[in-house]
Amino acid sequence: MRQINLVPYDVILLEELYRRFRWWMAVLAGVCMLMCLFLVIQNTVIATIDHEVRQLEKRNVILKKRFEEIKKLQQKKSELAQKAGIVRALLATRNFSQFFIEVEQSLPPSLRLTSLELDKKNLLLNNNEGEWVDTGYFVVKKNPPGTEAKQDASSLAPNLIIKGVTLSHDDLAYFIDALERLPRFHNVNLRQCREGKKEKNKIEFELDAQVTQ
Repeated sequence: MRQINLVPYDVILLEELYRRFRWWMAVLAGVCMLMCLFLVIQNTVIATIDHEVRQLEKRNVILKKRFEEIKKLQQKKSELAQKAGIVRALLATRNFSQFFIEVEQSLPPSLRLTSLELDKKNLLLNNNEGEWVDTGYFVVKKNPPGTEAKQDASSLAPNLIIKGVTLSHDDLAYFIDALERLPRFHNVNLRQCREGKKEKNKIEFELDAQVTQ
């Protein structure tokens, strides 16, 4: 027997339209949910970035303050280095003044110096003196009083040459012996000793030695 559908066609069409409408609404709802999820994730990322930016701004302020402090410390370091240079110059002046006094006190009455050459770049440190050096943070003495200098005067070339004239060999021997007794003089050596060219009664001599500060 043939079955006859008595439902009107417009009713069937309306039901099919409702079914498709519900399907499209479901698809639209899914798309909206995905968009909302994307917006939430994006807002979370933006909030995290804003937080990191604020933290970096705070660190930048702290670093600027530290940079200013470092600049002040560098300026103080430069000032200390300049003062250390002045101290070294004063110490050198004092040492060389004492050096000439010691040489003068060692001269016999009949002995006269005609030339004195001193190489300041090749000086050794005396045990009683110290060298001011810049460590990068402080200016300190390299060899403070009470410590022994590790340099050996016997291993270095002479840095002092003395020329002069005398009336006797005894006075010359006395002068050499007097220099050797001084703490800052080492390895006093008689280079040459000869009769004077212009004055035959005088003796021309030349000495070398290693001198410390």
